[in-house]
Amino acid sequence: MYGHRALVVGVVGPRPALADPDAASARPQLTYAPDVATELREELAFHAYDPCAVATEPTAADLVTAIEDAVDGPGVAVVHVLTHGEVHDRTQGLHLVGGDGERTHLDIEDLLKLVERTKDDRRPLVLFILDVCHAGGAVWLGWQQLLNAEFRSTWVIAGSAADQLAYDGRLTRAVTAVLRDFREGRLRVDPSVRFIPLRNICWQVHQRVRGFGAPKQEIQTTRVWMHDNVDDVGFFANPAYRQHLRPAQLIEPAAAALLDEALDVRHFIGRASGAEVVYGPDTGRGFFWGRDREVAAVSNWLAAGGAAPRLQVVTGKPGVGKSALLGVLVCAAHPKLRDRMHALWSRLSTHPPLVPNLAVVHARQRTLDDITASLGRQWFPFGARYGPGIGTWTVDRLIDGLARLSSNDPPTAIVDALDEAERPEEVASALLGRLATGTNAAGGPLCKLLIGTRPERRFAPLLDLAQEGGGLLDLGATPRAELTRHLEAYAAQLLTHSPTYRFGATYQATGPLAAGMAETLTARAGDSSAGDINDHDWGEFLMCALYVRHVIDRPGETDANRARALGRAIPRELRDIVELDLVRRRDLPWLGPVLSVLAHAKGTGLPEEIVAQSAGAFAPDGVEPTLADVQAALDGARFYLRRDVDPEFGSTLYRLFHQGLADQIKARPCEYHAERRRRG
Repeated sequence: MYGHRALVVGVVGPRPALADPDAASARPQLTYAPDVATELREELAFHAYDPCAVATEPTAADLVTAIEDAVDGPGVAVVHVLTHGEVHDRTQGLHLVGGDGERTHLDIEDLLKLVERTKDDRRPLVLFILDVCHAGGAVWLGWQQLLNAEFRSTWVIAGSAADQLAYDGRLTRAVTAVLRDFREGRLRVDPSVRFIPLRNICWQVHQRVRGFGAPKQEIQTTRVWMHDNVDDVGFFANPAYRQHLRPAQLIEPAAAALLDEALDVRHFIGRASGAEVVYGPDTGRGFFWGRDREVAAVSNWLAAGGAAPRLQVVTGKPGVGKSALLGVLVCAAHPKLRDRMHALWSRLSTHPPLVPNLAVVHARQRTLDDITASLGRQWFPFGARYGPGIGTWTVDRLIDGLARLSSNDPPTAIVDALDEAERPEEVASALLGRLATGTNAAGGPLCKLLIGTRPERRFAPLLDLAQEGGGLLDLGATPRAELTRHLEAYAAQLLTHSPTYRFGATYQATGPLAAGMAETLTARAGDSSAGDINDHDWGEFLMCALYVRHVIDRPGETDANRARALGRAIPRELRDIVELDLVRRRDLPWLGPVLSVLAHAKGTGLPEEIVAQSAGAFAPDGVEPTLADVQAALDGARFYLRRDVDPEFGSTLYRLFHQGLADQIKARPCEYHAERRRRG
C-alpha cells in the first residue's frame, strides 16, 4: 500500500460459551470496541487517512495479515488495535487477541521489527495506537532505545503501562477527541508549524486518559533521546497551517537557524519594519522614517572600526524608536540578514555598512549568563580557540578571549532593551561596563558596543561613559519641527499602505489626517504651539502607529477638515489609544482581560490555554471565559501581539509586542467589555 492509510480495529471477542471457559472468565467481551473504533476511523478520514480493509471480527491470523498489509509499502500508516492483550509467560512478548479468542502468532515486538527491517525505499512511517492491556511493554524494548528520532520508523502510543490493564477504550476515545479538537480549532498549534507535533498529541491524550478517573490508567509512548527533534514526525497535518508563515518572520527557517537564539531575529525585523503594530511583521517593506542624523552617525561609527569611540548608547523614552533604529541597523549590518532584509533598510538616507564580526542580543528578560553566553557563541562560533567551548562562557572567559585578540578592528556587539533584562544593573556593570573599558593584546578596545536602553539612573555609569566619548544619542531630544515633519511622513505612508486610504478622495485626505496626528503628538500638554521639545511620557512613533491601526479600521475619511480633526483627536496617552480599540471591539468582551494577562507574560510568552485560565482574574467575579472566547480575543488582538512557537508542542506563544504597552496595561488593566455595555 502507498500514501496515508489507517488500519483501525475494534475486537469484541468471542462469547464465553464459544471459548475455553477459563480463558473467557479473564476476557470479557469488549462490546463497545466496534463503535469506538468506528469513531476513530471516521476522524482519521478527516485527516486524509484512507481506511484499510479488515474483517469485522478478525481472527488472530487475520489480524496479523491486516497489520502486515497496512505496513507494506512506503508512505504513512496508522495502525490502531482495540482488543485484549496478553503477555506470553515464557517470552514475555505482548500478543494481541483476535475475534476467535486466539493469540496472534507474532507479538508486538515482531510487528515493530517487521517495519524497521523493511528496505529504506519501502519502509513506511507508522504510528501504532495500542489500546490493549500491558501495552506499555512495547515502548521499553532495548533495541528501540538505540534508534534516534531521525532514523525511527515506528512510533507507539500505548494505552497502559506494562503492568496495567486498559479500560473501556479510553485511549481510543481520547485519541479521537484530541484529533477532533485540533481539526475543529479547540486545540491549536501555530500556523507556521506544518504538522501537529506528536509530543503535543501525546500530552493531550495523556491528559484525557487521566481525566477518566478511577481505575488508574497511564498511557505510555515511545521514548526518545532528550536532544532528539521530533517536530518533523508528520502524522497529522496542522489544519491551520499557512505556508507563507515562517518561524522567523520574513526570513527562511534555514537562515534563521544560523542565528543565535538570543539575537531574537523577530524582534529586530519587526521593529525595523516600522509597521508591526499596524500591518503585522509580514509587509515585506520598510516603513522606518526619519532619524537621518542618528542613522548616519551610527553608520559612520560602525564603519570606523577600532578608530571610533568604543561605546554608543541609544536612549529615550518608551516607544520613541530605540528598537526601530537598532532594528534597521541590525538588518543592514548583520552578514546573514543584510541581503535578505534589503527591503527594510534600502530607503535609509545613509546605508549602514556590513559588519563582519557582529554579535546581536535582544536583552529582554535574559540573564547575565544568557547574554554572556550569546556573545561568546556569536563572536567565537568555533568555541575554544580563544576561549571555552560553546555553552560554557562566563564574563571572565569572554573578556579573556577578547583580550587575546591582536586586531585593531575589534568585534562589535549590539545589545537592545538593556533595561528589560533580568537584573539589568548587574548586566550593565559586570559585563557591558567591563567590555566598554577593557583592552586587547594590541592595546585596542576589547570590542565596540551599541546599546539601546531607557535613560534610567541605574545606568548612569554607562550613560556617562557614552556621553564623555560623544556616543550618547537621545532620541527624545529631537527638535519639535523636525519631529513633526518625520511623524507626518511616517503616518502618511502607513495610511496609504492601507486599502482604505490608498486611492481617490480618501488618499487626498491622508495629508490633513497625518498632519493633524503629528501636530497633536508634538504639542506640549496644554499648549499646542509652545516649546521646542515634546514632553509625552511615551514615544510619538509608537502612539502614531497604534492610532493609525485604529483609524484604518474605520470608514475612510474624504473631507480634509474632518480628516485633520480626526488626526488631532489622537489621545495623548498610550493606554487611551488602546482603549479606543477596546470600545470599538464590543464583539470581543474578553479582549481587554486577555491583553491584561499578556502584559504579565514572561520570556517568549504564554499559550492560549494559560491565558484562558488567567483571564477571569480581570473580569467580574464569577465570569470565566471559554477557550473559544480567548481564541477569538487573541485573533482580534493580533496587531498588539508578538507571537512565538513553543519548540516542544508547536503551540503559539503570545505576549504584547512592546514593553512600553505592557507597562501601561499592568498599571491600568483593561476592562471586561460587558461592564462598558451596562454603562453605555
